[in-house]
Amino acid sequence: MVLTATFERAGESTAWFQSYNPAGYRISLALTPQVGFSGHFYVYLMERADAGRALQPLEVASGGERLRGKLRITDEERDYVLDNIDLTSVQVSVSRQQKQRWIEFTYDPAVTDDKKLPITIAKKGERRLENSHLGSAYAYQLDDDPENLYGVSARFSGADANIVRLHTAGCASNSWLHKALQAHGGDLGFQNITCQIPDNDFEATTGNLIRLYVEESYGELIDFPTPSIEALLNATPAQAATLPRLRIDALSAGDHVRHQQQSHFHPVCAYQTLETATLHFDQGHNGNLQFV
Repeated sequence: MVLTATFERAGESTAWFQSYNPAGYRISLALTPQVGFSGHFYVYLMERADAGRALQPLEVASGGERLRGKLRITDEERDYVLDNIDLTSVQVSVSRQQKQRWIEFTYDPAVTDDKKLPITIAKKGERRLENSHLGSAYAYQLDDDPENLYGVSARFSGADANIVRLHTAGCASNSWLHKALQAHGGDLGFQNITCQIPDNDFEATTGNLIRLYVEESYGELIDFPTPSIEALLNATPAQAATLPRLRIDALSAGDHVRHQQQSHFHPVCAYQTLETATLHFDQGHNGNLQFV
C-alpha cells in the first residue's frame, strides 16, 4: 500500500489535495509543560518528481482565507488523521531535472490549546530493530516491551541545562509522538513520561522538563536537519518553541547547474520512518545519566 496524503477542506466532501507516494513527510512539535503546544505543531509533505511530470495543481493563496481542514496520512503502517489543521504555505522549486514541492500545515494555537486535540495517530507497524554490536544495552521502554534505539545523543552540564536526544523506529508500543499527545492532555497541563533504558531510566515531569521536542520523519525527510543541541541551549524561550518549524531553502544556483549536468531524475526507493525525541531538562535534573 503506497503512502497517501489527503487534505479535505472543512465543509467540503471532496479532497482539496491528494498526494500519492510523496518523497517524505515530517511531523514536528514542541510541548512545554503547563503551556502545551501553543500552536507549535507542524506537518510537512515533500513531493519530488521528474521535471516532465505534472504535479496536481494546489491553490492556497487566493481569497485571503485560512485553508482549514482534515489531513490524513495513511499506508499499511500508519493511519493518521489531523483535523482542524491549516494548510499554510506551499514552496516550489523547478529545475531542468526535477520538480520539488513542500507543503506546510500548522495548527492554530486556539486549536492546540484544547486538551482534547482533533488528532488520531494509529500506528500499525512494528518494525523493531534487531540487536547490534551494542546488544540490548540501548533498548528503551515507554509502555510495553522494550525495543532498541537507533542511537542516543546527550549533553550534560552542572552549570546549565541537560539535554537528551533519542532516535527510534517509532513503533506503536513505544512512540514518542503518542506520548507527547498524551502528555498534552494530562492533568495540570502535563502528564509525566517515564523512559526506561538499562542503567539510565529517567522521568520527564513538570518539575524538571523545560520542553519536549518530537519529530517523526519519513522518506527523504529523515535526512532533513534536526535543530542542534547548541541551538536549543542558545535560543530564548520564544525562539525555542518555534525550532520545530522547518527552514526550507529553494534550490540553489549550484543545484540548478548540477541538475543540468545530471539530467536523469532518481527517485528514492527505500522509505523508512524515524522518530526523534529531544528532552530539554532544567539545570540539575537528569545530569547523572551515563550513555557510554
